Amino acid sequence: MISSPLVLVLGAGASKPYGFPLGSELRTKALQDDPELLRAILAIGFTEQHILDFKEALRYSAETSIDAFLELRHEFVDVGKAFIASLLIRCEVEHKLYDTENRDGWYDELYQLIRVTDLGRFRENKLTIVTFNYDRSLEFKISKAISSAHNLDVERCAEAMTHLPIVHVHGSLGELDTINPNGVPFDPDLSPPRIEMAMQSIKVVHEDLDTSAEFTVAANSIFQAKHVLFLGFGYHGSNVQRLRVAAAKARARMHEELGETVATPKIFGTRYGIRQAESDQRIVPLFKEAGGINLLPEATSIAQAFESNTNLFLTTESSAS
Repeated sequence: MISSPLVLVLGAGASKPYGFPLGSELRTKALQDDPELLRAILAIGFTEQHILDFKEALRYSAETSIDAFLELRHEFVDVGKAFIASLLIRCEVEHKLYDTENRDGWYDELYQLIRVTDLGRFRENKLTIVTFNYDRSLEFKISKAISSAHNLDVERCAEAMTHLPIVHVHGSLGELDTINPNGVPFDPDLSPPRIEMAMQSIKVVHEDLDTSAEFTVAANSIFQAKHVLFLGFGYHGSNVQRLRVAAAKARARMHEELGETVATPKIFGTRYGIRQAESDQRIVPLFKEAGGINLLPEATSIAQAFESNTNLFLTTESSAS
């Protein structure tokens, strides 16, 4: 079990090992000629001209992701959400979560840290997951593991999963049927009802995210954590600010003035593919007010972070005790 308060903050790179694209890759896929995708979006009521207008504006913009583009061009929010939802739904391929040859996968390593032999003790895990991703691959993998290991029906699995907060700060593709009897399956179904449901559940950057309940929960979790670990994260400045990572340090200073000692969370992060110069210039200053961030070496994947660096940011106790 994870017995020391830990928050994992997930970016798009966290889901990439399971076939989900980064933000820039999602943009590229939206701009490609894709008859199946076009039919799916036409089927939910968008006109071909509106779709073409959206793609042309996205193509010639300098924005690197659909989300960033929609923050500027609000008139394309609905069709943009349709593209995001459809492209990600197509990536919900269950067998990719169980590929034993996938050396970059890390969900199994995480599950081993939170697994218990006595289901009643699952609630003792002190882990919160904050994700900027719309996809539901992590909760699908964990809920299936718990239900299979402990022979749980949907209701009992849902109850167990309430003790593992997974906060989608930008919304998600919808609730899973593994933890909600009325939820939708994890599969690449591009039917109109499936796409429309996902569109209703996702949020883009300008939609009052700063004051959302999800960001409040995320910030409070970081406030109370002992360790915070950013995984597959792009370190966009506004996203770091929305998490209010500096608030814990400010709280500690306030208590110090009162003669009290309050620990601040130690912050770690992967930076796969991000060179040292960029880390120093762009990422490190974002965490200065939070007491700094310990960035793992550039070549360290998420899987390697769990395999080789667990003791740096986790305090665990045996689940068999």
